[in-house]
Amino acid sequence: NALRNGRAGWLVSKQNPEDYAEILQSLASDPEPFRQKEKLARWIIEEAYSSRKTGSEYAKLYRSLMKPRQ
Repeated sequence: NALRNGRAGWLVSKQNPEDYAEILQSLASDPEPFRQKEKLARWIIEEAYSSRKTGSEYAKLYRSLMKPRQ
């Protein structure tokens, strides 16, 4: 889960705009939780989707597809 169970962001249902408004109000009064989640989210994305990691995963996939079937 990219949001890491609420540690790197907030999940808000589009059917519940009150939750979204509540989060925005809390961030307006104290933006520090946003800054913390922003740093963690950036780190997660940079680690999970770096060109090195993505390339490595594609290479692993290609190798597995090239193995002879038994």
